[in-house]
Parts: sequence; structure tokens; C-alpha cells
Amino acid sequence: MKKEDIENHYTSMKETWEKRQEELKQYVAECEKKIYMSPFELHYCTFYYEMTRALEFGFGKLDQWNDEMEEKEKIRLVTSHGKLSAKHFIYDERGNGFFINFEHAKDASPIYDLVSFYFRTLRTYPVTTYDSYEWFSTYEKHFALREEERLLLHSYLAFPEPLYQCIVQYRQHKESKTELEHMQSFIRAYWLTKNIEQLNIKIFEVDQQKKMAAEAAAQAQANE
Repeated sequence: MKKEDIENHYTSMKETWEKRQEELKQYVAECEKKIYMSPFELHYCTFYYEMTRALEFGFGKLDQWNDEMEEKEKIRLVTSHGKLSAKHFIYDERGNGFFINFEHAKDASPIYDLVSFYFRTLRTYPVTTYDSYEWFSTYEKHFALREEERLLLHSYLAFPEPLYQCIVQYRQHKESKTELEHMQSFIRAYWLTKNIEQLNIKIFEVDQQKKMAAEAAAQAQANE
């Protein structure tokens, strides 16, 4: 991997996200100038602060990933499934699991399947359990992510892309749906974003606990 390729990816992602961040900022300013906001605009302004916090976390992890990659000359590519789904995973009579349907398979980063899988699977009502983290934990028992891969995973999961796309749809194609339909799409996107956020925070918290435990163990060993 050439250093220029890593820099180009970092620059491209950051410029794209910064542009979208500015669009969101400008739109909330437009909405707040109105005497009477539409239901969609009101909900957007209500959730805007949460979106900015998610953006800050995503930018932070993207910057950390770039710093981590400065000394690296290679990145890991794997054969990804391409459309990971519970429907594409079967068990034999001995309980061994196998993936099927590899027509979308390609070489990609290990996080490719994880990101696309969660954005599809968590598109549901708010999830209060940690099943999504248990899937991740089980995955890592067989295919542990490297530090730079974890940072990029956090970054990709943090960006509120579903909400951004709903806002673009509302601003540019408002007449394509009723206000109610736009609101329904926005709420579903909000649920998806919060489900992914819950997973992202859980992965981060567990990683931090492991690091603290390892540091404590190392300190205790040094004091003996």
C-alpha cells in the first residue's frame, strides 16, 4: 500500500464528511429562522445535537486511524462475503457453520462486511439488547480486528449517514412523498442510527475495559 493511497482515502473521507457536516449546519440554521417549522424540520432540529456528537466521534476516530497508518506500509485485505446475512449462514449436522452465496464476494477490508451487515440488520425498531455486540464478539473470536481496523470501524459506524440521506431526500425531493412519509423515513433512520450508536459505544467501552485491565495487570507485575 502506497502512503499516497492512505492519505487520499483519509482526505477524501474527511472532505466528504466535512461538506456534509456543513450542509447539516446550514440547514438547521435555515429551519430555526422559520416562525413555523414543518414536523420534519422540527424533528431534525431536535436531533441535530446528537448528530453533531456522532460526527465529532467519527472525525476523531478517522484522525486516529490516519495517525495509526502513518508507520504502516500494508493494509489487510480479506475475501469478504459482500452481502453478509443470517440467511447466508447455515449449519451442518455437527453444528459447524458455513457461509453460502458468494456472488458478491470481493477483496476488501475486514470491516466491509461488518459495516454493511449492521446497517442492514439494525434497520428496525430500537434495540435494547446487546445481541448486536454478541455477534461482533463471536466474530472476533475467529477473526480479530487490528487496531487500525477497529478505528476505521468506529469511524464508519459513527457517521449518521441514514439521517443525512433522509434530509437530502426531504430538501431535494420534498414533493416525492407526503410529510408523513418523510417523517416515517426520518424516524426509521433515527432508530437505525441509535441502534448502531449503541453497538459502537459498547465495542468502545469493552475495548477500554480490556486496556485498563491489561495496564493494571502490567503495573501489578512491575510492582512485584
